[in-house]
Amino acid sequence: MASRTALASAGCSSCRSAVLRLFAADFASPAPLSSRLAPELVLARRNRLGPTIARPYSTPARRPESSADTTGTASPLPKDVETVPSNDQHEDVSQQSSPGTPADSVPWYLQVEPPRHIATLEPPPLPPVPADGPPILSSILEYAAEELGLDELALLDLRELDPAPALGTNLFMLFGTARSERHLHVSAGRFVRWLRAKHRVHADADGLLGPNERKTKLRRKARKAKLLQIMGTDETDDGIRTGWICVNLGTIGRSGPEKANLGEDGRLTGFGTTQEGTSIVFQIMTEARRAEMNLEALWLSSLEKSRALSKPAETPALDATVQSSRAADALQTPARPTLSDGQVRKISPQQTASFSTVRANKFSASLLGRNMASPPSRVDAESASSDAEEKSRVLGLLHNFLRYGPPEEIAKATGGRPGDNAGETDFTRLYDGTTAELSPAQSWACRLTFHAKCVDINPNLAAHKAISQKLLQEMQLHGISATREQYLELLGAICRARYSDAAPSRTDLALSLLQTMHQRGQEVLANDVVVSMLDGAFSQSDATSDSPLVKYLWDLLAQTKQPCLNEKSLIHLLKASVEVPDEDYAMLWNVWELSPRHLQARSYEMYLEFFRTAMQTCDANLCGQVIRRCLLDMPHERPAVALQGRLSAALRECINVADPAAEQIVARLPPGAINDIKLTRGREFVIMLLQLNAAEQQAAL
Repeated sequence: MASRTALASAGCSSCRSAVLRLFAADFASPAPLSSRLAPELVLARRNRLGPTIARPYSTPARRPESSADTTGTASPLPKDVETVPSNDQHEDVSQQSSPGTPADSVPWYLQVEPPRHIATLEPPPLPPVPADGPPILSSILEYAAEELGLDELALLDLRELDPAPALGTNLFMLFGTARSERHLHVSAGRFVRWLRAKHRVHADADGLLGPNERKTKLRRKARKAKLLQIMGTDETDDGIRTGWICVNLGTIGRSGPEKANLGEDGRLTGFGTTQEGTSIVFQIMTEARRAEMNLEALWLSSLEKSRALSKPAETPALDATVQSSRAADALQTPARPTLSDGQVRKISPQQTASFSTVRANKFSASLLGRNMASPPSRVDAESASSDAEEKSRVLGLLHNFLRYGPPEEIAKATGGRPGDNAGETDFTRLYDGTTAELSPAQSWACRLTFHAKCVDINPNLAAHKAISQKLLQEMQLHGISATREQYLELLGAICRARYSDAAPSRTDLALSLLQTMHQRGQEVLANDVVVSMLDGAFSQSDATSDSPLVKYLWDLLAQTKQPCLNEKSLIHLLKASVEVPDEDYAMLWNVWELSPRHLQARSYEMYLEFFRTAMQTCDANLCGQVIRRCLLDMPHERPAVALQGRLSAALRECINVADPAAEQIVARLPPGAINDIKLTRGREFVIMLLQLNAAEQQAAL
């Protein structure tokens, strides 16, 4: 209650009511502030609080100091009736009242964070489809990305591959990555069914397991794992998780019947028929399998190599007459190298040409009419200096002479030197001038044959090592496509050369060549490779039958269970094994007994070469052993080998080495002395000659 004196001091009833309302407020339903105050107090409050109300994006007006004096006569307001601005107004006022303050001075609860926009996830773009490609490619890519959920889609256009791959002509190859093994099989199965239902394409999916088949295999694997766990064995390869499915759509857009390949002359060429249309293959793999196989790099390298081989050489334009004459001349020299860089033609020695037109050219007539028994001359070098095509033609003739010419003429023409000028001849000058103007890929085959012949003639030259290394590096760097015969020719040249610092360098070169052969798909563990290395090991000056390399290579033939050597390899080893300086010729007899070990019969030619090889040694003891062994084995061969013709003459020469006086004794004996034991006692080879003469006389009748 207010005191009585306070109520009495207010004479006016309205004043008393105002004073009472200050102390006695209605807490249940408070009245508005404007109704509880006197009119003059309300006006004073509005004058004092009005300018302090802030509006967004505005600057509050500063009240002059004189306004305080004018409103000072009004009664002061209590603290609980003063209005407090809202939070938004506080933020605006705090930000606008100090525009020059840095953002760090603003408390964290007053800092306004920028709006956060969620980045939209856009799918990766699909690989571009060639404009002239089949329309189904776009549909396949969209379905693989949207419906199957395959990642890292890629498209390879392999239509420029020549020759066409085994997957088909005009090949398009697609690649996709699955997230797991289960996703791989599910995606491939859906893709095959979609092709069959949507495009009527019955595709073959290699490596695809159906849902029921996969579940069955997994159940069997689980049961097998329990058994293996009990038995204590571990098997990692289950045959289920391949990580790779190849979907082959076949040839799309095939129209019309198949056509045969016809050459420019109208005759059939090549094998098979020409297929029209486009082949499509989809390679679906898991991420780990795709990184391991790296098929994209493999096919791209094949495509780049095909483009490089098919790129024509830059030659001046020729008229139609010259072009037609050169096309006719191409049939005359089948061993002529091609003009494109990096291309080496595979030549068959049995290939011949006929019904060709010879150009009226002094150079062509002189070269094409020459027998390969004699090398090209200096006139050919002057004629070959005109253009690159003539140099290629001369190089082909030089190569033919080195391959098929007589050994005596080759030794005389080459001079036995690969690098120095000590044995300079017309042939070597023509050879050097021709190979210097051509690219390494064009002259590589001829230089290899020249180097191999020089090694055979004189294996002790120090330059052989550098030339072998250069030929090997050129083949690796230029990507020269060598034949297996050329690989073996280079391997034989490396192994037969006698280096002064020899063994490590020869081994490194041979291993590098074998690694290159393995990388290019050539079989390394084969008889011809071992024979080439054995030939080189036999030719070394320190070679014996107990040498580590000879024993290792010889055991390799037996332990790897290789098939029996063919007749050509056996004859080659027979000739090479004679060079091994053994007292009893153990290596020669080991080679001769290879065929019976494999239950193979020896032929007439093998007996002939065996007699000649023994005769060339001029060893009477060896010739006697060969004669005794062969005369016993020849009737038991299947078929039996008849002692006639060249074999009879070779036997006579062997008898002359085994017993030089036998021929003279036979000439002095009277007719019918073969039955006189006293005249032929102790003369084994005399009896053989008498029997041989009697057999020849009977055959002549």
